Amino acid sequence: MTALFADMPMVMRLHGLGPDAFGWAQVANALGVVVLTPLITPWLSQRIAGGPRLDILAAATLWTTACMAAAAFATTTAGFSLAGFGVALGETAWFVVAVGIVHRIAPPDQRGLYHGVWATTLPVAWIVSPLLAAFSLETGGPHMVAATTCVVGLIGVALCIPLARHLQDRF
Repeated sequence: MTALFADMPMVMRLHGLGPDAFGWAQVANALGVVVLTPLITPWLSQRIAGGPRLDILAAATLWTTACMAAAAFATTTAGFSLAGFGVALGETAWFVVAVGIVHRIAPPDQRGLYHGVWATTLPVAWIVSPLLAAFSLETGGPHMVAATTCVVGLIGVALCIPLARHLQDRF
């Protein structure tokens, strides 16, 4: 998800698109969040009420990865905006499910601490994402950005597997 804000502008600039194009992609993402959140949150809430749903987290990660990899091949404001809108679905699902997982695994008296630790890991992505995108653009262009985006997303999905096994034993 950080790629939407950190990597997309670099790829857009490569295609000669300016800040106005990035603004439209951000509007599309915000519109997607505003439209999709009230539609999918009740469904997600029902699913996570029964236990942690790493399958939904993995699916949201795959969807977001696919949208951002596709954005690496976009060349127009409309293409980047479509990717931004698409990311909103995975973004919304990811945050709802991830917060639910953190809440479930934390001991009741340490939930604030667990949520704080989880929230402080997000800035790492804000640092790594643009560095990886810049390196990828420099060494292989948009194709390399798409490839590294897919690799990182698949690593995220793969990390869901051991966590799912661990949580399955607990819940």
